[in-house]
Amino acid sequence: MNLNVVDGDRECEALFRELSDYEVKSIVTKIGEIVEKEMKARIARDTGNAHDSVKPYPKKLGPSCWDVHIYPSTRYYYYQEVGTSKDKKHVGKLLGAIIDTKQKCFDVAREYVTKR
Repeated sequence: MNLNVVDGDRECEALFRELSDYEVKSIVTKIGEIVEKEMKARIARDTGNAHDSVKPYPKKLGPSCWDVHIYPSTRYYYYQEVGTSKDKKHVGKLLGAIIDTKQKCFDVAREYVTKR
C-alpha cells in the first residue's frame, strides 16, 4: 500500500522544499511509524506473522523527495485484506488505517516544518 501524504497539499509541499534531505526523511519515517502502528492495531490476528511483518519502507525518489510504503510482507495477507468468496470479515482493515491516520500524518509534517 502506498501513502502519499503530501500529494495535493500545496502549503505542505512548498514547506518541504525548504527542508534538507535528512529532515524530509525524518518526517517520512515518522509518518511511516504512525501508519505502521495503526495497521498493526487493526490487522487480522492469525499466527502473528502478518502483524509482525508490517513495516514501513522509506525510499528516496530524488533530492529531498521521499516516499514510504507500509505493508505486510506475508503473501497471504492480500486475501484477508480484499477478501475471498468465503471470508469477507477483514476487508479494508489496512486501507482504513491509512485513511484514518492521514490527518495525523499531515499534522506531524506541519508541526515539524513550522518548528523549524
